[in-house]
Amino acid sequence: MESFTDEAARLGGSTGRISRSLMALGENRLKLLILEFEEERILFVRSLVLSLGVFAFGLLGMGALTAAVVIGPWTQSPGLVLGVFAGLYGLLAIAIGLIVRRMMRRAEPFSATLDQLRKDRSSVEKLFS
Repeated sequence: MESFTDEAARLGGSTGRISRSLMALGENRLKLLILEFEEERILFVRSLVLSLGVFAFGLLGMGALTAAVVIGPWTQSPGLVLGVFAGLYGLLAIAIGLIVRRMMRRAEPFSATLDQLRKDRSSVEKLFS
């Protein structure tokens, strides 16, 4: 029969291994969270810049369209040119807006971290059940 000290030492070794494993697991999850946070920051900045593009080209398009409506009746040529510019700026604004919308629909923040935490929880539940 094992002595109490031998059993306590074996239990302490098991607890130490479990603690080290849990610490390594936590460190890996923290690194993943930091990586995903950086990706979300980049996505935010990119979306902000593209949104500013939508605003700028939309504003230019509306200005050109307004000028075309005002100048159009005076002569044909300036109104036509301004109308073309208004259409171009409008198309650019729509294209950038669609890109931003697609980016935002596709983005699911911290999805990899959440998936790993779910897997960890199920593994720990299996371990202790």
